Amino acid sequence: MAEEATLNDMAYAAGRLIAFALKSAKPHRDSDYKQLIDRYIHEEPFAEGVDAFLEGMNLKILNETTQSLQVGLVLACTANASPFAPNIESHARGLSREQQMAMGVIHLAVMSFYYPQVDDDDDDEFRSRSGTPSEIAGEIREICEALQTAHQQDDSDSDAMPNQIRLAYEYYLALQPAPARAGYYGKTTQIGLVHHVLNELYRNGFLGLDGGEGVNTRYVSLPKYRIYVRRMSSHQMAQMVRKARMAMNQQPEDGAVIAVDTRD
Repeated sequence: MAEEATLNDMAYAAGRLIAFALKSAKPHRDSDYKQLIDRYIHEEPFAEGVDAFLEGMNLKILNETTQSLQVGLVLACTANASPFAPNIESHARGLSREQQMAMGVIHLAVMSFYYPQVDDDDDDEFRSRSGTPSEIAGEIREICEALQTAHQQDDSDSDAMPNQIRLAYEYYLALQPAPARAGYYGKTTQIGLVHHVLNELYRNGFLGLDGGEGVNTRYVSLPKYRIYVRRMSSHQMAQMVRKARMAMNQQPEDGAVIAVDTRD
C-alpha cells in the first residue's frame, strides 16, 4: 500500500509539473511550480517518471542544463501524432499559402533579431535587446532584401535556396510596410504580420513586454525563448536567415558585392 501511495503521489506530481509547463507558467511567480522543478532536478526517480510520462505523450524537455530548467520547462513534440502537436489548420486558418510561408521566415528572422550571433543563444549571460513590431519589421525587410540579392546572384546552383524562402521574401517585400490607418494590425502589411508573430510568441511565454502600446509595444526575449532558439539554430533555413542578417550588416568595400552562401 505504501508503495502504491508513493507511485500515485509521483504520478500526480509529474502531471502537475507537465501541466505547469504546458500553460507556460513562470517558476518565479508560482512556488508550487518551482518546487516541482527542484524536485525534477534533485530526485532522479521523479525525473525518470516525468520523462517516461512525457515520452508516452510524444513530448520531450528541451532544457539541457540545471540553470535553464530554473526558468521553466520548455516542451517540444516528438511526433506529429502527439495531441499537443501544433494544429497546422488552426494556425493557417484565414492565411494564404504565401502568408504561411512569410510567417515562417518572420519567425526565423525574429530569432536572429534577438540572437544575431551564432553563439548568443548558447550564452546564458547574453542579454538580448528589445524591439517594437515596427523596428523588427524594418529589419526583416532588410533580411528579405539580402535573401533576394543572394538568390539573384547565385548562378552556381539555382536550387540552393529552398522555394519556400523565395516565396516568403517575395510576398513580404510586396506588402506595404505599415497599416494605412493607426491601430490596425491585420495581416496585410509587414508590421501587421510581425505584430501577429510577436504576439503569438508573447502568449506562449517566449517574449515579455518592455513598455509601449500597440505597434509601439516593446518585446523582450525571455530565457525560455533562448532555449527554443538554441534547438532551432541548426536548421538549414534558420542558418540561411541568420547569414542574411549578418550579410546586411556588413559594408562592402570598393563596390564589392557581399553574397549570402545559400548552401551548407
